[in-house]
Amino acid sequence: MTRRGWRSSNAVIKEAIERIEKAFPNRYLTVFSPLAVGADRLVARRLLEREATRLIAVLPVPAEDYQNDFGPTDEHHVDYDGAELRQEFRHWLSHRAIEVITMTASATRNEAYEKAGFYIAENSDAMIAVWDGAPSQGRGGTAEIVAKARFWRKPICHVWAGNYKKDPAKRTDVGAKHGTVEYINFP
Repeated sequence: MTRRGWRSSNAVIKEAIERIEKAFPNRYLTVFSPLAVGADRLVARRLLEREATRLIAVLPVPAEDYQNDFGPTDEHHVDYDGAELRQEFRHWLSHRAIEVITMTASATRNEAYEKAGFYIAENSDAMIAVWDGAPSQGRGGTAEIVAKARFWRKPICHVWAGNYKKDPAKRTDVGAKHGTVEYINFP
């Protein structure tokens, strides 16, 4: 089932959260997230607005290394956006995470991201995937993780959204699907 009509990703994520709560009553919401920049953070922020929501951070590499993916420094005058992302990441790990799981060492960073994504898919009762529906642009991308979750028959809320990459050649636009949600394997 797909809901029609353009809406913001935040509104659709809120709807997806409500659908998950309805499908899994009497359970605490626990977010398994790598807290990566983009869709991962967007979903985590919406879920963590709820006081009772718990966070399990699933990191592809050790936190000290991983935070460098968000920016090179904590100094706002050097890289304001990166400093904010790094500080938010550390705040969530120290103040919101009930557990931090770091994947075992991998040969490549993409393999580490893939491990984290597969771990989340395997250990989640349901997933929210904010995604353009396109094939992955590298190992461990959303398409691969969603395919694995589908294979395991996990309920998935596919929130349609373009990827908004800085490089115009890699940017995607989902057109009229933007702001819609497709529920896959829901009870």
